[in-house]
Amino acid sequence: VQEAIIHFREAIRLAPCRLDCYEGLIECYLASNGLREATVMANNVYKTLGANAQTLTLLATVCLEDPVAQEKAKTLLDKALMQRPDYIKAVVKKAELLSREQKYDDGIALLRNALANQSDCILHRMLGDFLVAVNEYQEAMDQY
Repeated sequence: VQEAIIHFREAIRLAPCRLDCYEGLIECYLASNGLREATVMANNVYKTLGANAQTLTLLATVCLEDPVAQEKAKTLLDKALMQRPDYIKAVVKKAELLSREQKYDDGIALLRNALANQSDCILHRMLGDFLVAVNEYQEAMDQY
């Protein structure tokens, strides 16, 4: 992980406007239990690249790792989805949050809405998982 961090830092130095470089670095920080470093980096990305669906989702992803920042994550994901309702990463993170909170009906509505505009295997699998949680086994099988 430490070697990957070095490479992602170099990638950011060479291409400071590439969001995927920041995403990789933040994933490395989270994998090595560097929540503080991930939070600082996500806030820097948010300030540097602006408040768009991708940066809001990236910041929310870090907040989801912090038990005291769950409400902030929810707010950030709602903002991201208002900007881009079709942004799959935001839909997935919001669905994960709803699953943790056991708000299965809300998760089903979110995923069905997202799937109305685009088909994605991750969203279908998640919808299947939510449907199993509310004992809708036949419909869940259709999603899988």
